[in-house]
Amino acid sequence: MPITAVLSAFNNEFTISNVVLQTLAHAHRVIVVDDGSTDNTAEKARLAGAEVIRHNINLGKKAALRTGFALAARNGARVIVTMDSDGRHDPADIGKLAEPILRGEADLVKGNYNGSAGGITDTHIDFRAFSRKCFDHLITEGNILTTIHEKGLKVIEVQIGSNGSKDQQSQGTTRKFTIAAMPAYNEERSIAKMVLLSRKYADMVVVVDDGSTDSTADIAQAMGAHVIRHPENRGYGGALRTCFETARDLAADRMVILDSDGQHDPAQIPELVEPLNVGFDVVIGSRFINGNGKNVPIFRKIGMKVLDAVTNIGGKIKVSDTQSGLRAYGRKAIEKININTNNMSAGSEILMQINDHRLKIKEVEIHCSYDVERASTQNPVSHGIGVLLGVLKQIEFKKPLYFLTLPGIILSLSGFGLGIFLLESKISRGILPFGPTLLMILIILIGVFSIFTGIILHSISALFKNLKFIENKKT
Repeated sequence: MPITAVLSAFNNEFTISNVVLQTLAHAHRVIVVDDGSTDNTAEKARLAGAEVIRHNINLGKKAALRTGFALAARNGARVIVTMDSDGRHDPADIGKLAEPILRGEADLVKGNYNGSAGGITDTHIDFRAFSRKCFDHLITEGNILTTIHEKGLKVIEVQIGSNGSKDQQSQGTTRKFTIAAMPAYNEERSIAKMVLLSRKYADMVVVVDDGSTDSTADIAQAMGAHVIRHPENRGYGGALRTCFETARDLAADRMVILDSDGQHDPAQIPELVEPLNVGFDVVIGSRFINGNGKNVPIFRKIGMKVLDAVTNIGGKIKVSDTQSGLRAYGRKAIEKININTNNMSAGSEILMQINDHRLKIKEVEIHCSYDVERASTQNPVSHGIGVLLGVLKQIEFKKPLYFLTLPGIILSLSGFGLGIFLLESKISRGILPFGPTLLMILIILIGVFSIFTGIILHSISALFKNLKFIENKKT
């Protein structure tokens, strides 16, 4: 292992995932020494891909690094780079620090944010690279700096980068951590290509294997994806829920959702991410804007337009492609969106939450391939009906006055209208037909029941909204 990064961590659960994931892009291995943390630092570091060693109590950075150095040495590291776990250092600078050691020009390289060169200008182990000779001394003697001249070690400083300030937010230089996430069910034919292509445009690829019975999970993991396995199939909504939960666990700044069957082109990930950089929270890849959509099969297009209309009405939004599976979400959306359904209507459910959470939405043009193998595992008619019923169910709870009360009023008025007609028949002809009379009563009863059910559900929905508002104010 030529380059191993060793991080001492203490209660860094909010930054450790990003630091580990970004570091893995520039080091062959990451060792995190959890120095007696009382939060979830160790668990999040392990989830992000680090090898974690835990101290039961806080022993200090020096002891923690010595522990990490010993493990790295046992595993044959040629260069060890030490970093802080709070995100102040940019892992992209690891190569600058390690290169002089790999070329044999130095034994210890210190990163300097001011551009000065020469000997070591501070004595704190911070963002540095150590040769094997150096960390052997550190392990045995505990303080490499006191033996630099005595052992004839070569020391240099190199200028490094953009994340050196402790006050990153004031300078706006914090690097955004992006994951590409894809639900997958029996996609062994396409998953390798999707993972490899997505890794070019994201810091990490997350594959949610939704109870596959083939080799989807093993292939995805072999291609470098972080794989989460569902023991049984939970449906598209259940897989999406896991994507959002994982993004929250990893403290991701941005998440791009793609289909794993090959219909989407990962090369369009930057186009979806770009609007997030200028303040949008959700970006939809649309197949129908800018005169696009000519390659969409007509039967699909008709069904999509019906679902678009229902979703837009239910969510009070205006989106041209509500069923698109290629989307990007910013930090606010990742934190706020909560998926409750397990079926394919989850995509519409997300859009219907946009107004609730005051999220800003934008559409960008995308292109989909419909000639991929196994583009869909469901009959398009049953799939469309299932999504439509799921959307209507959401509307039923979110907007019961429209879904129940308004139809109830129409039914009741129709029943009363029929009653007036029957009353006139009784007066003029002395006959009250049994069938129409029974129908009138049934229509009025259903109408009245719908009216009051809608009012009750509206009250419950308003109560939930008030409770959420109060909870948000507290947090």
